[in-house]
Amino acid sequence: MSSFETALRIAIIGQEILIAAVLIFGRGNRIARLSGALFLLSVSAYLIVSDPVLRQAAAVLLPLLTLLAIIVPYCLWLFARAMFEAAWPRWWVLGGFGLVAVGVWVVFIGEDGFGSEWVGAASITMHIASLTAVAHALWIAAKGRLGLSW
Repeated sequence: MSSFETALRIAIIGQEILIAAVLIFGRGNRIARLSGALFLLSVSAYLIVSDPVLRQAAAVLLPLLTLLAIIVPYCLWLFARAMFEAAWPRWWVLGGFGLVAVGVWVVFIGEDGFGSEWVGAASITMHIASLTAVAHALWIAAKGRLGLSW
């Protein structure tokens, strides 16, 4: 990656952290503010993890940043629910997404100890769960924006 791209990522990360801080310490709907801040922080983590230079610079924080990067779609899903005032899911749905995220994270962090089959299965599972969360977030947004009743 070019140094320009890395510099651009650093600028975006700085802006996202600033907006997250404003959301955390701001006023208004607490759930919307906190889920929005978590979403921004997780996107920042993804930007760090996906850049070789930033990844190496943050090597000590890599396990935490990897977990935050994995949960980006789930954070988007929670943020969409808060913004469009959708009902919160049952505990087992949240727990299921949580188990997928933690399971994938364990496999990705311990990649050397797991076989390539495990890493591949974890990747496929993560992508299916992420696609489900993002698709539902889009559905929530469309339903809330268009005022649909179903």
